[in-house]
Amino acid sequence: MRERQLRYPKHYDSTDRIMDLNFYTNFKQRYDSISEEATRVGGKSFTQLLNEFVWNGDMIDYIRGIIPYPGGINWIGAK
Repeated sequence: MRERQLRYPKHYDSTDRIMDLNFYTNFKQRYDSISEEATRVGGKSFTQLLNEFVWNGDMIDYIRGIIPYPGGINWIGAK
């Protein structure tokens, strides 16, 4: 899928990134943390927590392919 995205850029929007399970796992853990906090009595609402949500710089660099993913291979060069 990633190779198709690179080979046929006119047919696959480059703003839609194909990510691996490491990204999904990190994102899900952060979502679960926000969800858990939103269900606490007297806590902030889910909407408030999402408005305050900020990606850390490492995850942004990971999405852009600057930080290699597990295995030491650059995302840009991955097949």
